[in-house]
Amino acid sequence: MKLSLAVGALLLVALGVGACSSDSEKAAESECQTAGPGFATCKGGWFHRTSAEQCTATPVSSCAQGCESHPSCGKPNAVCAPVGYGGCQCKTSCQTDAECAKGNICVCGDTSGFCVTASCTSDADCGTGLRCASYSSLSTCGGDISRFGVLMGGLACQTPEDECAGDGDCATGQRCTLGAGHRICADPLPCSS
Repeated sequence: MKLSLAVGALLLVALGVGACSSDSEKAAESECQTAGPGFATCKGGWFHRTSAEQCTATPVSSCAQGCESHPSCGKPNAVCAPVGYGGCQCKTSCQTDAECAKGNICVCGDTSGFCVTASCTSDADCGTGLRCASYSSLSTCGGDISRFGVLMGGLACQTPEDECAGDGDCATGQRCTLGAGHRICADPLPCSS
């Protein structure tokens, strides 16, 4: 039985079935690695939420530009955290989704979790073979949270119409973001200060 399954799998690969042949196809599980409680990072510059888990990281501040320490933020659950390209800002940390507003989930990181816009809570919310995956922000002004190498726009279920899975699928300088209900490659917005 195992031999016939292996032969069948080899035949599918030889025929190109199940293999990624375009940028819009999703990464195979072998291209993703566990990245902490409930998350996996994937080749091409994106991550997905495998399950809703409690964050285990301890907030640590290492910023010199913007806020300098957690106490300087002056609010419960506030941490001085690196954000985007703009140094550090006071952000409300979380350990579980229950600590976030409706339409947000707690995305764990190395030093703390942060509430991020999401239309799904885990891969289980998405269709077969689709994931609750990150998409990038188009902002260049700082203030966005970076997680697992992605300048966070949020998380949403992948769709068959997606043109990209992550920034690595886009032309140099473009980002994979959400537009018209699916992921598209787009140029970052200019920062007007």
